Amino acid sequence: MTHSLPDKSPWTHQRGAVKLIECVARRPDLSSREFHLYWQRHHSPHVMNCTAFSQFMRKYTTTHVLPDLADGLAAGYEPASKFEGAAEIWIDGLEELGAWLGHPLSAQLIQPDEARFIDLAATELLLVRERAVYSAEIDLHEADCIKMLTLLRRRRTLDRDAFHRRLSALYDSLSSGAPERSRLRKLVVSHRLCDPAPDGFPMAPVDAVGEFWLDSATALREFMQAPAFREFHAELTQLIENAPIRTIVGCVHVVHDEYSFQPSVTHPLEFHWRGGRIRSD
Repeated sequence: MTHSLPDKSPWTHQRGAVKLIECVARRPDLSSREFHLYWQRHHSPHVMNCTAFSQFMRKYTTTHVLPDLADGLAAGYEPASKFEGAAEIWIDGLEELGAWLGHPLSAQLIQPDEARFIDLAATELLLVRERAVYSAEIDLHEADCIKMLTLLRRRRTLDRDAFHRRLSALYDSLSSGAPERSRLRKLVVSHRLCDPAPDGFPMAPVDAVGEFWLDSATALREFMQAPAFREFHAELTQLIENAPIRTIVGCVHVVHDEYSFQPSVTHPLEFHWRGGRIRSD
């Protein structure tokens, strides 16, 4: 696997820690419950148990779409219906990507297990540099937060650097003291790495991913109706060309985290679905 480091943009350069976002589609022969049960209770622990493979992973979270969680999204946003959730994995740098995904255990154990529950042809992958814009707490407990991921494509009349510069400033403005910010637990914007993509790694047609973390679906709906968010959205539409904006709204599970050492759900792993400890309101 080869790659180059041509870009000097502070948002999209390829040096340093990177994040893989996998927008996951369900195999059509599985029910939603079967899919999430397999993902939570088998696949995620299985990945971390393959130590030679998982040693590259500094953090691993999954966001699971739940029934009715995305009801009441603001105009201009719609659930990306083919996705049942998103996996996010952090590694130390792009230079480790080949050793990680090219590890023999990936082909022997990880990829065959993915094929048991994931529609790989419909799943989309993206390599990004994450920028944490705002967090309500230094040691935010991420598990069970509600998160909305927004999949953004830049307006083609904007060059790449201008898009990422203006997008980053727009997220800063949303976090800069508006009363509505009190509903947010965390605000993140992730910028697609500069091209070319590593050989053999097909990137999704997405240029950036915005993440809005809240305590509940009710808090999300109230936040999206607030004046500060409506103003943010009006400015965002000047930067992007996809309307409505595809979203993934779900509940966060922390599988592994070496950055903040917060509790993981790897072992033992209770299954969260309808009812239980997950709350949508």
